[in-house]
Amino acid sequence: MYEPDGPHIFQRLSAQVRARLLFQRELDIAAGAAVQYFSKETYEGVVRQRAKMEQQRSVFLRNVFFCIFAMILVSNGQDVQIPILNMNLASIPGLNPMQSAYAAITILFSTVYSINVGVYTGLMDQFAIKLTGNSVVDPDILNAAHAPHQLFIKIFNLRFNSYNDVHIQPGVLARCFYLIAMILATLLILAIYACMYAYVGYFALVHLEDNYVDIAAKVLSIFTMTVSVFLHAAANLSFKQTVYLEPVDSDGEPMLQSEESGAEDGTPSA
Repeated sequence: MYEPDGPHIFQRLSAQVRARLLFQRELDIAAGAAVQYFSKETYEGVVRQRAKMEQQRSVFLRNVFFCIFAMILVSNGQDVQIPILNMNLASIPGLNPMQSAYAAITILFSTVYSINVGVYTGLMDQFAIKLTGNSVVDPDILNAAHAPHQLFIKIFNLRFNSYNDVHIQPGVLARCFYLIAMILATLLILAIYACMYAYVGYFALVHLEDNYVDIAAKVLSIFTMTVSVFLHAAANLSFKQTVYLEPVDSDGEPMLQSEESGAEDGTPSA
């Protein structure tokens, strides 16, 4: 791994934000024949791949909720009779461990696809900035024209445009309402995910028996959900990163500033 000895700073960045900055670097160093790979067609390909990831995430999340609904039926289905099998729902052999393991694995895959959607979104943002020529145009407009976006979040953003200042600023009361709206929406989403994890874990610990199959399903369920939580934390929590102030080119060597550019920004050239 190339580690330059030049000036650097330490900054707290999440893995998602770090990926956005590194995507920006890859687009900035594209020159010559490499430019053809960073065209609008490539951007549209990224949009299509993100749509696939988002569709897969929706499928897995839907399966999780269906599985939780089935768990609730099983855990309270002592009096629900199945006519064909002539037994109640809760007494079907192997149903509990199968549901517990399947729900946990589905949660894990939904986590993986959620992280992938976030990474693809970051790549789309950097592509949009590049395609607009690093101008004052909001890249979210270009992204929204090619893929569904949660623009209701944008209207509550105090800056509205995350990359440039805007000429309309909300007042104090509006800021309070916007902030409360974002906090409530965030808490609601976190509560839904917390309930999802909690119920699957509760079901695995309470409704699985002490035979080998159930114990294996219980261990698999708890371990899989622990991995899912860890992946979410690793992708979204901020950690100290070393940011080198001297950019690096595609060959892994420092990019030397020209004397002209150094004179323009008031810094000495390399």
